[in-house]
Amino acid sequence: MRSTIKRETTGKKLKNSKIFRGDTENIIVRFMAGNLIPENFEFKFTCKISELDPDSDAVIQKEATVTKISDTIIEAKFSIASGDTEFLEPKDKLYYDVQMKIISFNQIYTLEKGCFEIEADITQDNS
Repeated sequence: MRSTIKRETTGKKLKNSKIFRGDTENIIVRFMAGNLIPENFEFKFTCKISELDPDSDAVIQKEATVTKISDTIIEAKFSIASGDTEFLEPKDKLYYDVQMKIISFNQIYTLEKGCFEIEADITQDNS
């Protein structure tokens, strides 16, 4: 089993990166293993101001759309809308993790844990 996690806009890793406040960002997870059935997987993306915050206080929490790329590759896509970050302040650091659940075995794996920083955007009106 192997996975990669990257930002769709840049193709770079999310871990230790900067995201513009108020921008739309898609996070792509590619998971590679034996014969994969997308319906057997759930992916969750959770962001918090503090790692110790309860999940109910998460700043961003998303479930992914899972698609089959090939028999051995599935892709999960988390869509972070502009409204998810527009209330955050520049230099805010968000701690996140990406979890995968294999439904048929009721197994949960953390694929990545890290942080990223919110960066100020020049245009502040996203309407």
